[in-house]
Formats: sequence, structure tokens, C-alpha cells
Amino acid sequence: MKIKAGLEIHIQLDTKEKLFCKCKTTMKEEIPKKIIKRKLHPVAGEFGIVDLAAQYEYLRDREFYYEYFENESCLIELDEEPPREINKEALTYALQIAMMLNCKIPDRIQIMRKTVIDGSNTSGFQRTALIGFDGYIDVDNKKIEIKTVCLEEDACAIDKEENGKVYYKLNRLGIPLVEISTGIFEVENFKEIEEVAFNIGWLVKTIKKIKRGIGSIRQDVNISINSTRIELKGIQRLEDISKVVNYEVRRLLDLEKLVKEFKNREVKISDILILTDKFKNSKSKLIEKFLKEGNEIYGLILYNFKDFINFKIADRTLAKEIADYLKAFNSGIIHSEENLEKYNLKEDFEKIREELKIGNEDVLAIFASKNDIPIKFIKQKIEKLINGILENETRKANSDLSTSFLRPLPGSARMYPETDLPLISISRDFLEQIKISSTPLNIIINQLSQKYNVDKNVLKEIARKDLLDFCQEILDRNKNLNPNFVFQIFLNFEKYNLDKEIVEKKRDDFYLMFKYLEERKISKAAIDDILKEIKEKSLEEIIKEKDLIAFNKDELKSILEKMNIKDKKDLRKLFENEKIKKKIIFEMIDELLG
Repeated sequence: MKIKAGLEIHIQLDTKEKLFCKCKTTMKEEIPKKIIKRKLHPVAGEFGIVDLAAQYEYLRDREFYYEYFENESCLIELDEEPPREINKEALTYALQIAMMLNCKIPDRIQIMRKTVIDGSNTSGFQRTALIGFDGYIDVDNKKIEIKTVCLEEDACAIDKEENGKVYYKLNRLGIPLVEISTGIFEVENFKEIEEVAFNIGWLVKTIKKIKRGIGSIRQDVNISINSTRIELKGIQRLEDISKVVNYEVRRLLDLEKLVKEFKNREVKISDILILTDKFKNSKSKLIEKFLKEGNEIYGLILYNFKDFINFKIADRTLAKEIADYLKAFNSGIIHSEENLEKYNLKEDFEKIREELKIGNEDVLAIFASKNDIPIKFIKQKIEKLINGILENETRKANSDLSTSFLRPLPGSARMYPETDLPLISISRDFLEQIKISSTPLNIIINQLSQKYNVDKNVLKEIARKDLLDFCQEILDRNKNLNPNFVFQIFLNFEKYNLDKEIVEKKRDDFYLMFKYLEERKISKAAIDDILKEIKEKSLEEIIKEKDLIAFNKDELKSILEKMNIKDKKDLRKLFENEKIKKKIIFEMIDELLG
């Protein structure tokens, strides 16, 4: 099956200062100096239209709390002071990226405001500038269009959310971020999307000014099936793209099956019912809790839905899909086809079914909420599904590689010009001065394969893990190491539950491990023990606990002489000492493996 896909890749630039102020970009401060409370409201864009996604976020009626850090945030992040002139260092790096991707560069750059009222920007908008367009990249002899390259300020990082209150960290807000958007391309294998993202990421890293670590590179994937478009946000690991896309494609195909099933039955939905009074004397502790919190109990009758409320959609039922949409409003659903006894609601439901003359094939669903906004929202979603309409929307990639609803898909109505900052002129001379060359990955792979006598596929797989540069650094530092052995260690990283982030955190330990290996202080066989525990412990701790320092040949010879080892019988006696036995075996393995 062919699907249409597109990518948005967000890459934090490693600059000293933020995009529109002098604050540091280190994000190391942990204790906020103060916390500021805000509520945000949507405004009309350049054409007088309020964006659908902004309207939705406003209806969620949430309060936002911003954690202010002394050296990593200022009045500009709080939207209490106008922005400074754009960071020239960030602009230079972003233009270099755009040129690497064969983009056209505008003579003048207009900074725009993009309406965002999910709380991730204190101002209610994100500053963004188009710096490149109409580019391309070649991937496996296929030309992939680079539609736009933008330079923008990163949003706040969410800290926690509880009871409609959302806490954001201000120290990420304003860090320079490059957004690369591809055109639409057709794929049969979802791994092809990963390949495009990988090749773009490889080129971009050429400038050596990209931040490292979790969250510094984020991939959003747009997929389209039969005119339904879904934006999948926040995929942080390259190898997860195909898995998340696979889940979402299964979800959409199952929804299409459900829509076809609806056509064979007379399904419909009632008006919103207010059922609070009918639950006043309920014995359910859950209902008692809802009412004490000031909620109303609302209801919907889903006619002829008995066979559909538990219809399987990917790994969930339709009821759980509905519940997923309601989570955004801190609401949920209880329906008549689930185990009502666990809520002590069986009797209540039976009475209401009888009073309202709800048929055996119909489903009664109830919702607790302080107002009817979430019920109107979910009623509209179900009505569209009944009518065969699958809505375009933005969904979040979850840690289990499933997806969940975030908001309706935003449109162009959310963009309007930034009036606090001037146009930026870009001369052709300046572009020539900053232009840097980049070597395509396939050429680098060929060169390294010849240099180290290593299989090209091994090198490419290590490059996909973003560990190729580190491997080369290790081999440059330790020239007597066997390159194939070093590359195999990183090729099999997943075996030890290790990745690029662990290398960054434990870089000094890895340096020392390979240094000890070259100096034969530890054996090759000891590497397995080290990698199993290096995530949680330091190298020195592991070596000490497991006694991994190898005997050198003089020590081994001295031991044998002292023990008066002359034959196999004597050697067996020596091997009764487990520590000595292990070290001798390691030494023998090293000799055999070279």
C-alpha cells in the first residue's frame, strides 16, 4: 500500500545565546527563581480568521504556569519586553543549512508570528522566519523536495500538568531552532521515511553546531491516506518513525472499516442530555467524587452502537479512542457496554435505560464535566465519523509508539507579520562568505570502508545510530585497535540497551575503556561485562567490582613459575581460583582473537 508522507525536522542550534535575547541556551538550571501565571486567548491572523487549532486550545480553558530561571530566561521570554535583534550566529548556521539543502534564499527575510496558544509560548505566538525554499535532497536516487527551511524560536518545555494547570520551563523558550519541511513523497515501506530523515540529518550535522541530547532533534511526520491528513508530532528517535507511522496507518484503516460498517446499520447520536439529577442518589463513589468536584453528569445515546463501541481500532476500542479525545478536557467516558459493576453503576444505568426507553442495541454513554464543551466536541467527532468523515488532526507520538490526539490540524490563518522586528537583507556576497561544502554520506561510507577495511552496510548502520563520528574519534585516539572490533561494538549497542544519548553522558568512560583496551589493561572479552553495566555505573566501579584488569604476559609467567605449573594437572589446580582462571581465559581469548 502506498501512502503519501512529508517530514518536518526541528533541530536546535548550538549557539551561546537565544534567538532574540542574550540569555544562555544551556538549560542547566533546575530551580526556578519565580513562577508566573498566565491565561492565553486566540487572536485573528493576517486575514482576520481565527485558527481552528487556536480556538480548540482556548476551549480547553487551562491555566499556564511559567518557571523563570535566573540566567536562562528574561523579560523577553515573559513577553514583557520587545525582542532584540536576531542572533546573527543562529542566522548564519540556518542559512548554511538551507544552502546545503539546495534552497533558494530570499533577498529579504520577514519574521512572522505563528499563533500558538497551547501555553508553550508566553506571548501566544512563535516567531519564525522563512530563510530557504524550493530546495531538494537526493535519497537513494530519488529527489526529495525541501519545501521550506525556517529559523524560529523553540517553545517552552512542559514540566508537568495537573488539574487543568500546566507548568512550563522558560529556559527552552527562544533557543534557535531550524525547521526543515519536505514536500510530499510516496512511500511503500515506512522505513523510506526514516531514510529521508536520516539523510537530511546527516547533511545538517556538517555545520557542527547542532545541540545533542534528547529533545534537541524532533521529527514530525505528515501522512495522508485517502485524503485524510495526520500530523504526527514529537518523534525523537529516528528508528521510531516507521513504528509510529505503522500504528497510525493501522488506526486510520480501521476507522475506514468502521465507517463502512456504519453504512450497513442505522446509527445515529442523540442530543446532549443532562443527567446530574438522575445520579444524585448514586451509590457510586466515582460519581460522588465527580459531583463533589462541581461537575455535571452529561449523557449521549448512541443508537445501534452496541456492536461498534468496542470495535477494535489499532490497539484500542472505539470507546478508548473517544476517551483519548476527552483527555484534553480532563474528562472521560463510561458506557453501558463495559463492566459497570466496577464503578457500582449497573443499577443507575438500568434505571436510566428504562426511563429513557433506550433499546438493547443502543449504548448509553455518560461524561463528567464542569460544562458541555467537551461533550459538544466529542458529539461532533462522532457525528462526522457516522457521516464517513475522518478529520485531519495533529497527534502525539507516545512512548509506546502509539499515537494520541493533540489538537485539530492548524492552518495558514495563524500566521501574521512580526511588527517589532525589521526586515533582514541578505546579500549574495554574504552567502558566498558563509557557504560550506558537505560530502554526501555514500562517499564518506566508501572512503571509510576502504580506510578501515570494514563492510559498508556496517558503517551505514552505525551512521544511522549517529555514532560514526564517535567511532572515528576512538580509532584516531587509539590507532592500534582493530577497527572491525570497534565498529562491531557500536553496531550491537541495542543488545546492551545503549544509544547515542548514553555515549554523550558517559563519553569519558568510553574514552577510558578503549584506552585501557589498547593498553591491554582490560581484555576484549571484558568489554561485554562493561557494556552491560556502563549505563548505571562508572567504568572504574565496574572494573573494580568485577576485577577486570587483565594480567600482562610477565605477570602470567610469574604466576605460573610461582605455582610451579608443569602439566595439565597443575593447571587444573590453578584454575580452582576463579579470579585467576577468568583472567587467564581472557588473556588466551585475546591472543586467539588478535
